[in-house]
Amino acid sequence: MLLGSSNAVGLRLSLVSLLVGGLTALNTVTMGVIERTREFGTLRAIGARPAFLRALVLTESLLLALLGGAAGMLLGLVGAWGVNLYTQNLAGIDAATVTPRLAVLSAGVSLLLGLLAGLRPARAEGRLTVSGALRRP
Repeated sequence: MLLGSSNAVGLRLSLVSLLVGGLTALNTVTMGVIERTREFGTLRAIGARPAFLRALVLTESLLLALLGGAAGMLLGLVGAWGVNLYTQNLAGIDAATVTPRLAVLSAGVSLLLGLLAGLRPARAEGRLTVSGALRRP
């Protein structure tokens, strides 16, 4: 009963963390796109296609997610090491581990969040006209 309740709380915390992380990534990518709208307009004016701009924004979003996921995995490894150091001294056991399956799953979730966060700004930039982009401050 207590273990099931603990798992439910952990799942809910994970879902909230995913939501906050996804919204943070969306905000970061959107602000980056808005700040460079004139640059994208210049690229369009010299012949860049909308598909190129969409690919550029999505690639940036995926790279941002990849770096964030790598930093998160590194923090997870350090956290597991710290927990194990504590539990070894306390009870002589290793209580935390980062398995390869968990690492692959976290990298996949990170990349999926990055892709989803980049879709909306990429679509908006692809629809932008040259005159509309160059008019923005």
